[in-house]
Amino acid sequence: MKEKIIYRGNRNEKVLLEEELKNVKAYFKNYYCDNNLIKVEYISSNGQNNFITYYLQQNESIEEKLLENNQFLNRNFYQKLFDKLGFSVYLFQSYDFRNLEQQSIIIKDKEEKLIVKSTKSLITYQNSGYSKIIKSDAKYSTLSSKVEENSIVRVNYFENGDFESAYFSNENLEMNLQEFLYINDFSERYDLRIDKDFLKSFFPAIPNSDFKIPKIFIEYSDYYKNKISYKEIFIERFFHKTLYLDKKKLLEEKFEYGKVVSKTHYLSIEENIENFLKVMQNGIAYCFYHKPVIKNNCTCWEVIQYDEKGTLIEKRNEVYNYQDQLISVNYLMSNEFRTHSLIKYCYKNNYESQILSIFQYDNSGVISYRDDCGFESDSMWEDTVWEMPNLKFETYIRRTENSFFKTFFSEVPESSKEEIEIIYKNHFGQVISEVEINKVYEYQKEVKINQLTKEIKIYKNNSCSFVEYYCSDQEKLEDFEFHYTSNYIVYHNKKHQNGYFVYDIFESIIETSKIEHYKGILVQDFFGREITRVVYKNNAMDLKYARKICYDNFKRELGYDHNTVIVNFEDSTKVLNYYSNETIYTEEEFEKELFSSLNKTNNSFFKSIFPFVPEIEARIYEPFTFKLKLKKQENSFEPEETKCLYDSNGKLKYLSDGYKNWVFFKDLEEVQLKKEELLYYDYNLFFYNLKLDGDIISYDYKYNLEFEKNRFKEFGGKLFLNARTSDFSCESDDSRFSFRKIYSANIEEYIYAFYLDKEEVWNTRTNFENLIFFLKEAL
Repeated sequence: MKEKIIYRGNRNEKVLLEEELKNVKAYFKNYYCDNNLIKVEYISSNGQNNFITYYLQQNESIEEKLLENNQFLNRNFYQKLFDKLGFSVYLFQSYDFRNLEQQSIIIKDKEEKLIVKSTKSLITYQNSGYSKIIKSDAKYSTLSSKVEENSIVRVNYFENGDFESAYFSNENLEMNLQEFLYINDFSERYDLRIDKDFLKSFFPAIPNSDFKIPKIFIEYSDYYKNKISYKEIFIERFFHKTLYLDKKKLLEEKFEYGKVVSKTHYLSIEENIENFLKVMQNGIAYCFYHKPVIKNNCTCWEVIQYDEKGTLIEKRNEVYNYQDQLISVNYLMSNEFRTHSLIKYCYKNNYESQILSIFQYDNSGVISYRDDCGFESDSMWEDTVWEMPNLKFETYIRRTENSFFKTFFSEVPESSKEEIEIIYKNHFGQVISEVEINKVYEYQKEVKINQLTKEIKIYKNNSCSFVEYYCSDQEKLEDFEFHYTSNYIVYHNKKHQNGYFVYDIFESIIETSKIEHYKGILVQDFFGREITRVVYKNNAMDLKYARKICYDNFKRELGYDHNTVIVNFEDSTKVLNYYSNETIYTEEEFEKELFSSLNKTNNSFFKSIFPFVPEIEARIYEPFTFKLKLKKQENSFEPEETKCLYDSNGKLKYLSDGYKNWVFFKDLEEVQLKKEELLYYDYNLFFYNLKLDGDIISYDYKYNLEFEKNRFKEFGGKLFLNARTSDFSCESDDSRFSFRKIYSANIEEYIYAFYLDKEEVWNTRTNFENLIFFLKEAL
């Protein structure tokens, strides 16, 4: 290997001789190995603000450098992750002492003329900006830096040796940025060969492609695979690191005394394992998962394992279900001590790693040995008896006798595609990480499957003190035993009524040193929110407690907590009190303080515990993604934030800002189907039949005029995207109704609203940019 050092000054550009260093206040010391830059040191004469930047390849480790003796220096790291479409994708991390301050994904082309960067501050945990950088010779220009918070585009460039800047807001971006690029003609000056439209927005990140910058997540765990924080790796002798890209494993590393001793790589279908075998290092054990195949929502891997000397020691096929649980293993080549080459695993459930049984098969696929992991009829769940109702032994046997385990073939089960989410909260209800639960006395663990709660556990001093468990359609109350636990609620006998879920309640509570059992009814909406809860003391229907909950929106992410009202009942027909915004009101106080006559609780459904299920049929069934909150811009009339829900296809469906609630539907049929339910939640504007033709967006919309005799009005509209003021037309079958620009001397932006004759219709105001954004997102 050929090594060399080059000194540079003036933004690490001008090459300096070693004898010139004493005449400069600061300089860069660049280390090369075989013409590849491996490290840069910034050295100042006063010794302040010195730092080191490392350039690591895929086979090198950031943590090894961090754990070296010079850990007190400020350091930056560039680590190559993978290549894509002729570009290289890097992880960038910046450390101040031991604190990780910034993390970025950086994309470079081979000549490094184009550099794309997405930056996240590890101090504020916010995306602090995006940038596209163009380099040519010794000059460079940040041609588009989009700051997410206020949507300002900044153009930095060199002019006659001086660094210049120009700023453009969304208000004049289309015209002025194009004019700026034309006047300065950066395409010719810097030989970009890139369409100018590429610079107007951060997306797409790579020209002429739909490549998306991956989301990165790094997880650390101790020797026993218990999660730990980043700072704890400095005191752990043994720990593991797992790197995820877009929630998929990319790399696992095992460390002993500050050094990597084993690596496990997860290769995509495009990656070639031969490229990784060439750079294996002596003294490190390697395992490669490659050639992934998706079947029945399971991932089938071919696995190759090498010892620390580079000797091939094992080949096997592994199958993981959608929840990343190991289902089956087929050992194709293994060591001489392994007695069985075909193995399957049966788990307690889809979201915990506890194994019920291990099935081992002979070469013909017939069961030769079964290990029930110590779970016998008199010792079921001994390690978890305080965590949930216990499966009866007969139920356990039924689970393990599934036909999938009768023979080894086939290796892949009929797996369901369930989205598992585990949420931890402290006793204040604030979301915390799994690492933080060891630092609090009391916390809650909630498991959600496909956005619906499956179980909730409350822990005190690391012991489970209370459990709520929701049985699936296949699970029954009689499948469980209860003599091991005292405080729990099981929701069972799940039914569907009027678009809602209805459960029977079995509740066990310790009261005055005695275990009491209660029964009742729970009603939930499609998103798992409680609507009605009624619990009786005994079979004579003596009421223990009852409540109904009125929400201000159909989905939690769209709502505002101060508008949610809980109605508590004294008996079946008498309201006890109201609870809203952390305050308890009597009936008289509620009428006076919160204008209950205008509240959704001014409804017969909230005057009695009967009926349990709302009469308005729930029609909103889709699972949604809560993607963004549009923050208020400076000098804007808009509310503080606008919340948005997207469907599974990534199209905007609903938006709410606490004042206006808008809906974007496919056609009039969908409007008619869901209109009644949405009107209950104050949605008054329905867009549908959206189409894009060139620069024109056409659409129909239905508006609810609450106090009109013919309250629903339907209109057609067109929006010209290249216009700023006058090129906007609205078609209507009622000449009194229009959608037009508002003028106000106090508002420095173009604002539109619906009008009935000359009177502005309440809660329909929006600025031009947001209207364009909403319609584009809904197309």
